[in-house]
Amino acid sequence: MGHAVLDGVRSVLQSKDVTGINKDAKVALWGYSGGGLATGWAVSLQPLYAPELKSTLVGCAFGGLVVNITATAELTDGTLFAGLIPLALTGLGKEYIEFQKRIQANIDFDHHNNFEVSLRDCLVPGLLEFLWKQFFTSGGNRTFTKGFALLEDPIINKTIQDNCLINLNKTNMPEIPIFMYHSKFDQVAPFNGALALYNKWCLWGIESFEFALDIFNEHLSEQALGAAAAWTWIQARLNNDDHPPPPPPPPVQGCVRKLHFNNIMYPNISSSLKDYFLGFDYTVLDTLTGKTKWSI
Repeated sequence: MGHAVLDGVRSVLQSKDVTGINKDAKVALWGYSGGGLATGWAVSLQPLYAPELKSTLVGCAFGGLVVNITATAELTDGTLFAGLIPLALTGLGKEYIEFQKRIQANIDFDHHNNFEVSLRDCLVPGLLEFLWKQFFTSGGNRTFTKGFALLEDPIINKTIQDNCLINLNKTNMPEIPIFMYHSKFDQVAPFNGALALYNKWCLWGIESFEFALDIFNEHLSEQALGAAAAWTWIQARLNNDDHPPPPPPPPVQGCVRKLHFNNIMYPNISSSLKDYFLGFDYTVLDTLTGKTKWSI
């Protein structure tokens, strides 16, 4: 997925005849949760796969980052987000045939038809289909009879480890400024994984890595309220040359971890941006609690 993001940037920079975008345009990368996974891989692969983009990329922001797939499976199994498990396994299975065969061979007979739903469902339908579903957790109704021991299968384990961002080596350390926002109480992407990635890149000597840690939100609310911080940071990277005085702050030097009660309180967020993302968050909350009902 990281290769696809970088190829997309390359394509856009060659599309002036169609889009009007100059080939030397500034580009910032941004993603959250699954989008953060794609963005994190893209910025890690860029030094070797797309070195010519270094002068074009002004920064990368990501949040709710899944650093370790196994840790996310352990955290979400049997919860509101259990549907992420079959969607992830199915996605990997489409790329790795032997992995798919091992997964299929270990599904309990009574759960085969239900698991096959993940082949056609996207994110939201998949989450709704598998609410509270136990795939690995001990119990008489789990999908995989071996439980979490299945993830220790040599083929399955290797595929998963090869797709964990935390396992890349120093040659994949980002060369551009990084902004990561994450909730300490994220119930999908464990905070410890994000912290481990931050510590690893900092130990390797990354030039600029700002980590905005939120101690109020969880995965869903951080998607909206943390976005205001990411937007503000990206805006500073893109508009630094043309910004009216005073100029926006430059990216941090080295590694800086900043603790915020709520990332909506990140410095320099405009009032209009704050109102927009707070409104978005309240709308989602009202929908989840039934105060607002949508009809199509």
